[in-house]
Amino acid sequence: MTVSRRDLLKAAAAAHALALPGSGALAQAAGYPNRGLLSVGSFAPGTGADIAVRFYSEKLSGVIGKPVTVDPKVGVGGTIAAAFAARAKPDGHTIYLSPSSTVLAAARALYKTLNYDPVNDFLSVLGVFKTAFILLVPRSAPYNTVAELTEHLRAKGDKASYGTATLTGRVAAELYKAQFGLSAVEVPYKSGVIAMNDMASGLFDFYYTDTGTAKAQIAPGGKLKALCVTSAARMESLPDVPGAAEAGLKMDFVAYSGLHMPAGTPRPIIDQLTAWMEPIASGADAKRFLSTLGYDPWLVNAKGVNDMLERETKNWADYVRLAKIEQQ
Repeated sequence: MTVSRRDLLKAAAAAHALALPGSGALAQAAGYPNRGLLSVGSFAPGTGADIAVRFYSEKLSGVIGKPVTVDPKVGVGGTIAAAFAARAKPDGHTIYLSPSSTVLAAARALYKTLNYDPVNDFLSVLGVFKTAFILLVPRSAPYNTVAELTEHLRAKGDKASYGTATLTGRVAAELYKAQFGLSAVEVPYKSGVIAMNDMASGLFDFYYTDTGTAKAQIAPGGKLKALCVTSAARMESLPDVPGAAEAGLKMDFVAYSGLHMPAGTPRPIIDQLTAWMEPIASGADAKRFLSTLGYDPWLVNAKGVNDMLERETKNWADYVRLAKIEQQ
């Protein structure tokens, strides 16, 4: 058999392509995924964050034709899940839909030591959704605006109080207090449900929580009323609740959730996952779903997620100082 010079050149080119950096990643991506995916969750089943992870995981499963199993790694403010996801094999089969700003960006300010790097151990895929926090007062309270609540708190001085069950609620309250020089005292709770029930009974004056937790309580017939959200503008999913700027508050405190994968995941796999997730995140089903939790879509590319992480990492250093949160 005679081998032509042309055949030899073709064979050499093929061998060269196989030796090129990234050619193995391209081959890996061509068969991706070759099994089901693991979707790492940060918070307990039944919470708004967990419900959202399950919704997007189910949608992704329908697109790729393979199971996407949600595995909540609960504890230490989401850092257990983050550490698990960071150490996962970077082959595209572990995904991490995280409250990126309040877990990844906040971690360096909140914890003295971490067994993972909250920024550099991950690759961002895209932004998915966002939520603000909401300022609540008892339904029976005589004040209906932030200005009226502020006047009430000033009159009470250090007899005024507010409940907290989360670090984000504490930060939001301290941002509010700092702007107006209020001296309301913190009443810490382990359970947000108990905190809201106690406030409805008049045991303290105001409370900040996430919109998903509050939505049922501020509906007609609920025990609480909302004075504003912590985002500068109104939330699309809560059009009747004023934004912070409209209410006279100088804050834009928002929790952003993005999709991440372990650092080292091949770029072709990241690109493929992006192509699958973008239509899901921007679709009408996702918008309807998010509105039930009081969340809004947050549709940005990987650079947009990274820019947010850089900005919010700096912001959280300020939040921790303001709220006098002791590093763990």
